[in-house]
Amino acid sequence: MPGIVEKNKSDIKAKVIITAVIVMAVVAAGVIFVIQKGGGAGNALNAKPAQNNSVIPQTNSQSGSETNDAGAVGKNEIKFDAGNFDAKVLNYKGVVLVDFYASWCPHCKKIAGDVTAASDALVGQAEVGKLDVEQSSAITKKYGIESTPTFIVFKNGKETAREVGEKTKDELISLVKNNL
Repeated sequence: MPGIVEKNKSDIKAKVIITAVIVMAVVAAGVIFVIQKGGGAGNALNAKPAQNNSVIPQTNSQSGSETNDAGAVGKNEIKFDAGNFDAKVLNYKGVVLVDFYASWCPHCKKIAGDVTAASDALVGQAEVGKLDVEQSSAITKKYGIESTPTFIVFKNGKETAREVGEKTKDELISLVKNNL
């Protein structure tokens, strides 16, 4: 009997080890998937990063302001949505810079102060505003927004330039001025 018991114990050990290896492989594959979909500058809209419950404010080096709200608008910014997008962007005579953002996007949060600073610097030259991609999915789909942040410059209602990813205040100002 002792031989049979020892054989069963070694079979159980082998099964436990094999199961552990399989579980670790599945977890590793999941981590790789999350990193590829939600981690880099090409942040996919439907791959939300894990919730960060820390209360550490994000400091924006360009404007010196702190923000945790990617959708916060300054005094010279417009909050775009499905109800005002046509009137304020497509029917506007002049240049409009639209920041397509997501409230959960860490890149959008990081540069929110830069967008506000650019809007302050562009007063009288162009309108600047933000559109939440999750709140205005029809507009997001119409313009093929796949990553946030995405910046589109419209001139007299027509798209004239597009940039994806984090941009500094100076880069946003240049983007607009190149399309005046």
